[in-house]
Amino acid sequence: MQAGSQEAVGTKAVRVTHHTERVAFPKDGKKAKAYFKTLQERYTRCWCVNQVQDAYRSELQYYKERYSAMAEARNAVCVKTQHKERILSAQDMHGRKHTCPEELSIQAGGKNGDGIPGMDVFKGCVIGYLSWMRQWSRENGSHLHVLGAYVSREAPYRAIIRRVWDCTGKEGLLRISMTGALTEAGIPCPDQEAEESQYNNRKMTFDRISREVLYQCFERTGILVKREPGIYTLRQAMQIKKGADAEEQSAREILRRIMETEEEASHLDGTEGVLKEADGSILVPERGYRLLKIREGLGGAYSSELERASRKLLDALEEEIEAGRVCAMQEGIRKERELEYAALRAGLLRCGYYIG
Repeated sequence: MQAGSQEAVGTKAVRVTHHTERVAFPKDGKKAKAYFKTLQERYTRCWCVNQVQDAYRSELQYYKERYSAMAEARNAVCVKTQHKERILSAQDMHGRKHTCPEELSIQAGGKNGDGIPGMDVFKGCVIGYLSWMRQWSRENGSHLHVLGAYVSREAPYRAIIRRVWDCTGKEGLLRISMTGALTEAGIPCPDQEAEESQYNNRKMTFDRISREVLYQCFERTGILVKREPGIYTLRQAMQIKKGADAEEQSAREILRRIMETEEEASHLDGTEGVLKEADGSILVPERGYRLLKIREGLGGAYSSELERASRKLLDALEEEIEAGRVCAMQEGIRKERELEYAALRAGLLRCGYYIG
């Protein structure tokens, strides 16, 4: 709990999810219009990049104003290289996979809003997080642009923040690129000594910072947040197990060194060089004093590391059991669907229908 936060509204911690993806639309715009219509019907827009009321037209207007020069420069190259079929407009860029906005989804509490005091509290947390995001962008080169923020009208409490990243490209023109934006903002990879890859990139570092701020926004209102990541895939379960194994190995190595030190200390004489003064005080040589301190700390250190290693192993086992339960449930659903299909097929055959 952060300093200055209110008293916790409940003793049970809630899960706060933070997920990003790109939502691309085809050129005809029908899917985009249907998507934004659903968004406006089920969500309340709490922030917009301009004064345009329609959410879809608002984003198109922003793309036209900010990225038209980028599109024209690209189209000039396409004409020069005789690839007129590659010419794009700002609207086309809004719908393409690599240049469309990024969508951030935030959800908190259970399906019925369990753990969250109310919609207003959730909306306040989202607005606080949104304020941090925009401030971070201003302080780090203005590479992140929030197009719109939406909060669901009913539980489960969910928010959608649509944003776009850009950086400086060739000849000083803007270029839509998340990697380029984070690079210019000075965000490093998690492992700076390894090459940038799918599992070691700047977005991972930014998401870790971003999640921490999001958690703090909820904790300041007194909501307890589960900070441990949830397990949704087998790969996540294996990563957690791998981390637990590494922790166990580290604990075993520490215990081994402690036992070696204890064995060496047992052969030393801690009373050598001890002098007793007339007033009853005892003078111990530096070597003997260090030996006594080693022996004093051995017991506590040994039990502490052993308990820590056991706890990590238990947590990993519980996570594996939960992942197995989810997989078994999915397998049961699949088999149930197969049986339903077989029964339907048999019924149709009895009625004289042939199914290829």
